[in-house]
Parts: sequence; C-alpha cells; structure tokens
Amino acid sequence: MLMAGIGLLAAVFPPGIGYPAVAGLEVTKPYWPFLWIYAAENGIGIWGMVLAPFVLFGFLFLVPVFDGREGMARPRWLVALAVFMLGLFAVAFVYGVFAPQMQHLGM
Repeated sequence: MLMAGIGLLAAVFPPGIGYPAVAGLEVTKPYWPFLWIYAAENGIGIWGMVLAPFVLFGFLFLVPVFDGREGMARPRWLVALAVFMLGLFAVAFVYGVFAPQMQHLGM
C-alpha cells in the first residue's frame, strides 16, 4: 500500500529534473550520468553524442575477445588501453561537470 501511494503521488506530482528550460534557446546540461557524452559533444559537435558511447561500449564489447584465455596472462596493451579509457572517461566527466553551458542547436 505504501509503494502504491508513493507511486500515485509520483504520477500526480512528478518531480522536476534539472534546471527549468529557457524558451527558444537550448542551453541545458544533461543529467549527471550523461555528462561525459556532453563533453564529447562540446568537443567535436553533434557526432560526439554518437561517437563517444560507440567507442566506449565497443571497447567494452571487445575486451572479452582480446582478453587472455584461462591460465594465460592478460595482454599488457589491453590493460594499458583500459586504463587510458578509464582516465579519458574520468576527464570527460569532470570536464562535463565544470564546462560552461553551451548552445548546441545549429552546430
């Protein structure tokens, strides 16, 4: 009953997420899990929103393919690339947090 009541309250009075929009101008930042994609969009334009997730999740998809089999050592280049990707992700996230809001329409 408690969860049904909370769900009903959430449906009737939905919480606002983020800052209110500015009419006629898009200058908002995305919610925090997507700030790393926002950093890529600031850097290379609208294609950054497609390219950044494709590169990260493509790498994560291919890790089991290149990882050593049981009993074999993990390739050093794969570990180095994983550390590089993690560092790049962290830098992009921090940049997304502190980057000024930009207008992205018409890029």
